[in-house]
Amino acid sequence: MKKSLLPLLLSYSIFFTFFSCSTEDTELEEPVKEGRVITVRPVIDEQITPMTKGTRDPKNGLEYNGYTIIVIDESGEKIYKEFSLRDTLVTVDYVVGNFSIDIVHEKSSEKVSKNYYLKGSESGSNVDEFVTIRMNNQQFAYVLIDGAEDEVTNASIDDFELIPDSNDIYPNFYAYVQSDLDHNILINTVRGYVGVTLENAISDKQYTYSVNFSTTGEIIINPGFDGRKDDPIKVIPIYPVVPETYISNAENLVTDYFTGVIKGDNKSNKDVYVYGVSYGKDNNGNEFDFSQKVTIENKPSFTASWNIDINAGDGIYMNIYVEGGTDVKNKKIIKNINIYEDSEFVTVHYTDGTQDPTNRTWEEVLGNVSGDMVYSKRADYGRLNTNFIIRFDGNNKENFEFELSALSF
Repeated sequence: MKKSLLPLLLSYSIFFTFFSCSTEDTELEEPVKEGRVITVRPVIDEQITPMTKGTRDPKNGLEYNGYTIIVIDESGEKIYKEFSLRDTLVTVDYVVGNFSIDIVHEKSSEKVSKNYYLKGSESGSNVDEFVTIRMNNQQFAYVLIDGAEDEVTNASIDDFELIPDSNDIYPNFYAYVQSDLDHNILINTVRGYVGVTLENAISDKQYTYSVNFSTTGEIIINPGFDGRKDDPIKVIPIYPVVPETYISNAENLVTDYFTGVIKGDNKSNKDVYVYGVSYGKDNNGNEFDFSQKVTIENKPSFTASWNIDINAGDGIYMNIYVEGGTDVKNKKIIKNINIYEDSEFVTVHYTDGTQDPTNRTWEEVLGNVSGDMVYSKRADYGRLNTNFIIRFDGNNKENFEFELSALSF
């Protein structure tokens, strides 16, 4: 198809007349440069080099429509919109003198997309009336997550949900990504989320990730590009610090599956409770052994924060419930020990409702316990068999945002 485009900004011939005074009073006039018609022939080169065979051809994602032609000549800049790569010949009017032509798409700056877009440019002299512009893929790489092993349920890149390439129960997932950038790829497998970073993506390349599980619990990712087929990436599935269901009185929860960090807001001034063990299962979903002995070496720990004064209410702390231990200092039975992220000292609570008023470390307390002290099963806020409870305690008077980035016990 041949298409003729009128510029948004018309070029006009500019006349320059120069006068000089001489003994002969001669008048000199520069030749007029008139606008002419340039015929443009866009040629589409082969795009997205396939590295592995799949059910979908990566080149099918090429966007043909919506391109813009930008012409810069000796009279200025002209812009022609709504150009299609299917137009085999295009005429550009009113081109003056030497010129350059660029063909671009307004969406070509998208970081992740369901399509990819071509670019092309060429220049000509004041005698050229025909130019060929080679349109090629200068910006996008193709990412394919291989779901053929029935182990991938979906995937995303930088919050963009990858697109299934078929209606199969376990399809492959794809997207086009901007080159020369790093992209975080989050793969949701039947064993949990796993994150891998595609560093400095190269345009016109296909990156294929095949997920296979090992017997040791690792997820083995086989990137099918740049000779990496024999150099798999082994990663441990990333789990949140705790499952979202282990948190009470919270909303707007967001989990970062590259770090396991979980963030959220409290509900209507209520204190937030995070359970390391809930209904007898730990934060990894395994049955917790309540009969294990509490030791100096196995001190629980956590990392948490909120956006209000750290001392608001009773602050942030972890309740560790125990039984079977007597504090030799005062012969009282220990009910629970509170630990704090920002202090080496702990608070000991007893079964008679009192607490130790002195500052002692975990090591000092555990070094002065008689009996076989073990972890106890706590009924807390409607949950059974809980323990290791992190409390964001604002005395039910504060609205806050919170973050939990680590928990171990």
